[in-house]
Amino acid sequence: MTIKLRPCLPADSAQLADIYNHYIRHTVITFEETPLQAAEMAERVMKVQQRYPWLVCEDDAGLVLGYAYASLWRERVALHTRMGFAKVAHFNEVGRKFGQWLDVGYWQRISPAPARPAEAPTG
Repeated sequence: MTIKLRPCLPADSAQLADIYNHYIRHTVITFEETPLQAAEMAERVMKVQQRYPWLVCEDDAGLVLGYAYASLWRERVALHTRMGFAKVAHFNEVGRKFGQWLDVGYWQRISPAPARPAEAPTG
């Protein structure tokens, strides 16, 4: 099987919703509780694509296997210590899903300052 990455198209919205809806229905990865319709997913894609890329991964038959997109930072981002991030805040029981309270953590990574060019001697 050959897979390819390509920009997301409006026709992909139903497949994207199917992928995301699995996580809404069966996991606590998202606080969303109501599955999305294709039209709502299409609106989200269009909003992101006004400024950032939204890519899909598809197989030879055109089946969307997954997707990725860029956006501004927001609550739903997931970052890991193995990538140099440190937990800077933890909020207990901020959301409820599947009959249980869920916590939210905030993570940050401080990037090193760019190297400054050496100043030329004066005089």
